Amino acid sequence: MEAHDMPVWPQDTDAALDAFYGDPDKDNDGAPDSHWEGANLVAIPARWRMVASWDHGLKIRSLRIHWRCAESLGQALDTIMSHYGSQSAIEAARMHLYGGGYTFRRRTSGSRLSTHAYGAAVDFDPARNGFGVPWRDGAGMMPVPVIQAFQAQGWVWGGDWGTPDAMHFQAAIS
Repeated sequence: MEAHDMPVWPQDTDAALDAFYGDPDKDNDGAPDSHWEGANLVAIPARWRMVASWDHGLKIRSLRIHWRCAESLGQALDTIMSHYGSQSAIEAARMHLYGGGYTFRRRTSGSRLSTHAYGAAVDFDPARNGFGVPWRDGAGMMPVPVIQAFQAQGWVWGGDWGTPDAMHFQAAIS
């Protein structure tokens, strides 16, 4: 993807996310709208063998994501796989530990919907990239090539935030 072809993601506000991705809770009942899910969520194949970070016996064969993010997520994953080149190298980098993608939920702090509820965020290796833990290079946290692969697609990395969330990548500008 050329720089001029890079997706332009919405601002991370309720109004901008709803306008770009649609409202996953249109009736405001605190539950996902099944029509919205069916119309907007797609499954993209995992590019390497992944397991759920919370249950290594649970194989992740695909990542559920908003259709508007699917191509760029696939390209970021392809770049990561190309960089590492093998399943063993992916595992050494701990990128086989999938922390989640689409999940209808509120943000950790506050009442707003998470970008995960829009299908516009993914997490990797939460055990080593915990919410609120500052990222440190060389500390076994999120590898720089992974961060760069997502940033090349315009995704925002949570490790740069005031309250860091180094496991988190989102297709919304914070």
